[in-house]
Amino acid sequence: MNIDEVRDSVVLMLTASIDTKNVWSILRDPKERQRQYKDTLRHYLEKDTFFRKILFVENSGWPLDELKKDLENPTGKEIEYLSLDCNDFPNKFTKGYGEFVMMRQALDRSELLANSKYFAKLTGRLTLKNPKKILLNLAPGSIVLCDFKGMVKFKKTVFFKKHPDTFRDHCDTRFIVFETDFFRREFELGLSQHSEGPFYVETRFYDRIKDLLDQGRGGIHTRFPVEPRFSGVSGHFSTFSYSGLRERFRCRVGDILRKIFPRLYF
Repeated sequence: MNIDEVRDSVVLMLTASIDTKNVWSILRDPKERQRQYKDTLRHYLEKDTFFRKILFVENSGWPLDELKKDLENPTGKEIEYLSLDCNDFPNKFTKGYGEFVMMRQALDRSELLANSKYFAKLTGRLTLKNPKKILLNLAPGSIVLCDFKGMVKFKKTVFFKKHPDTFRDHCDTRFIVFETDFFRREFELGLSQHSEGPFYVETRFYDRIKDLLDQGRGGIHTRFPVEPRFSGVSGHFSTFSYSGLRERFRCRVGDILRKIFPRLYF
């Protein structure tokens, strides 16, 4: 697919949770979270030159009038806002449960998704600086474009002997791309049966995609060719800046390692 075909076929899905309610997060202030989501929207509406279609979906029922206020759309991008109220679930399920419920409900309600070949889910308080280098890997027949992090056994053995469950094989869900109809058919992930304990969506994505690969399904890309360059601040376990020196260094080393050892993540 050429660059224009990719831009026309992909909806950028920005996922948001302004009021985290009973789901633990180190960043809980709704007004600060709203401000960060608005900064992301402003970037994609006013500065970004790659994405043409944007879906902003929020899962706590928070009013979006203030969020949308004063945002400009100088190039006339297609933009859709979805306000859902699906963030009221037991804290023990963890945030991944709410994020996945939000994605599933967005598929049922979004007009943009109903008419688009692919969607690229991005955590809504982050921006991605290098989408072109990643999304040009889409080709006719592609159904998943993701970043597998399945070299965990080595880390468990070498670095975490005392705490082998610290890391799990997982799929990075900060940015992940699906063919829309394929996701709707194949990714229920046991949601309707879940009743106890954490719902680790990163692990469930990994397990489901690995099952499909074992079945011989084609069109699944499990490693980005470059490190995704995020900008913004993590707000779950720590207020970690993706623009810091340490993260920039990690990305440069990661780019080199991806060429030499594609399956090793750093």
